[in-house]
Amino acid sequence: MSAKSSNDKRTLSRRSVLLAGSTIATAPAWGSGTTIQVAQAQVTPATASIEGQVIIGGAPVTGSTVTLWAADANAPRQLAQARTGTDGRFGLSADGKGAVLYLVAKGGQASGSRPNGDNPAMALLAILGSSPPSKVVINELTTVASAFTNARFLNGDTLAGNPLGLRIAAGNVPNLVDPATVRGAQCCLTRSTSPRTRLWQS
Repeated sequence: MSAKSSNDKRTLSRRSVLLAGSTIATAPAWGSGTTIQVAQAQVTPATASIEGQVIIGGAPVTGSTVTLWAADANAPRQLAQARTGTDGRFGLSADGKGAVLYLVAKGGQASGSRPNGDNPAMALLAILGSSPPSKVVINELTTVASAFTNARFLNGDTLAGNPLGLRIAAGNVPNLVDPATVRGAQCCLTRSTSPRTRLWQS
């Protein structure tokens, strides 16, 4: 072996290897007694930032309380809460730690309706999954699609159950309606003679 090759190997054996992350571990370098530092990669769940609008009957809902929940095996965890403005819009941000996230909008008053104040009986739902879109709409369609696909895990506005089952059920919501655009999926937009399908298309 040449002197140059030997020097190169010694140089490489002493070089620190840095990966993304902050937890440091040590290991002997290959072919020598020198120890190198290796940073073990750590994956941090991304914070979900959601902007949305609550709509009922095509009109924005003012003063509705929107709560972001993380579904769990036993009971959901409340992550954030906001109140809609006069245009029905809201903004939320939280770290769901990979859990299935969902939004519940309660109360408020639809624009254009009689000024009877807050309607506490009004409740709307949108199940977003573990990777929610940055913009969502909560309305009657998202409520029906979310309740239908997650029926076995829903008890009122509480979503809980087996984590894998929750992810599968949440993943079926966009097959009925896109929570970002509130447009029906292609399977629901095709012409059909079924009265149930025609009702959905209308």
